Amino acid sequence: MIGSFYVGNVMLLVLNLPLVGVFARVATVPPRFLMPGVLVLCVVAAYADNNNLFDVWVVVGAGIIGWAMRALGFNPAPLVLGLVLGPVLERAFLQALTIARGEVSGLWASGPAAVMLAAAAVAFVRRPSWPWPAGPPPTRIERRHR
Repeated sequence: MIGSFYVGNVMLLVLNLPLVGVFARVATVPPRFLMPGVLVLCVVAAYADNNNLFDVWVVVGAGIIGWAMRALGFNPAPLVLGLVLGPVLERAFLQALTIARGEVSGLWASGPAAVMLAAAAVAFVRRPSWPWPAGPPPTRIERRHR
């Protein structure tokens, strides 16, 4: 395993040294040309993952929702986290229900689980008691120009 890491690093070095100029030029491609290529690659990858057209529609729907979130001033990162971590959470929930023999009450039956669920509920419901910082304090130059 460690040997394969060494081989991978050597291959990365061999490929990156001569191709660094090509990789740098990709950053200069205008977004109106780059984004359609990225979109095509995302759709092809979504279909190739499970050979399922539903996955393509999920990608299209998530893209539209993400675009709308950005247009409305919301951060689309939670959408991405939900799409990526959703199946992991679902699998872990199914494992927990299997261990608890299908009883939902088994999820909070132990002491540590009950404490963590209570802390999560309090963190979800309660607003922070301290004000969020409005940014870094002004510098000496900024104070002088006020």
